[in-house]
Amino acid sequence: MEQKKDIALRSELRLEDTWNLTPIYADDAAWESDFTEVDGKAPKAAGFQGRLGESAQVLLDAIKFQEDVFYKVGLLYVYAHLNFDTDTTNAHYQAMFSRIESLYAKVSAAFSFYRSELMEIEEAKIWGFVDQKGSWIVNPQYEKINNFDNQMARVRKAGEWGWIDPSGKYIINPQFANAMDFVKVSK
Repeated sequence: MEQKKDIALRSELRLEDTWNLTPIYADDAAWESDFTEVDGKAPKAAGFQGRLGESAQVLLDAIKFQEDVFYKVGLLYVYAHLNFDTDTTNAHYQAMFSRIESLYAKVSAAFSFYRSELMEIEEAKIWGFVDQKGSWIVNPQYEKINNFDNQMARVRKAGEWGWIDPSGKYIINPQFANAMDFVKVSK
């Protein structure tokens, strides 16, 4: 007859045989601090409701706010989930996991208007160029834009097409009803 093997509790394992969650949170107190912060931020999403199409700056602020909140929710969730998975009988981590699931639902509900509002924004209100940090390098002012290619981008303003350089200075002023990107022709 085969003997049953006892499974060691996490508390009985050597530290090097366990997950190191300190890159996520140093301890449960740090987790609690972020939890409290995110819980307080969720209701502030309502401040953007009905305003996403107001201006490019409001839209950028809203997107940055949403990214910050959901990034922290992700960290909170992973930390709580991994701690819970190590010992599903641990009441402390059961409660922590339950709390983050509730907070995730609360945050998702708070931001639920984003998708529908984004779909309603008029194009003319949002076209410009930002750098990788989200700072405007060419202020939003165009009805349509194309990506930069060979240090110029095709833009439409007041129904006419022109080209700008990466600083936003016109290379060719808008004056064409129709335009195509330049094509390099080899000899």
